[in-house]
Amino acid sequence: MKKVLARGRVLGNSNSEFARMLEGDGDVKTFTLKSGKQAKFVQNGSVKRRD
Repeated sequence: MKKVLARGRVLGNSNSEFARMLEGDGDVKTFTLKSGKQAKFVQNGSVKRRD
C-alpha cells in the first residue's frame, strides 16, 4: 500500500483522491494520469502505460 500512496503523491493527488482513481479487479488496477493517458497498476509495484 505504501507504494500506491507514494505514487499518489508523485502524481500530485491526495492519497484518498488517488485511491478513488484506482479501478479494476484483482491485482490489476487502471487509473488515468493527469496527461489523460491511462496507466495500468499491477500490485507487484510496476506501472505500465498505455495510450
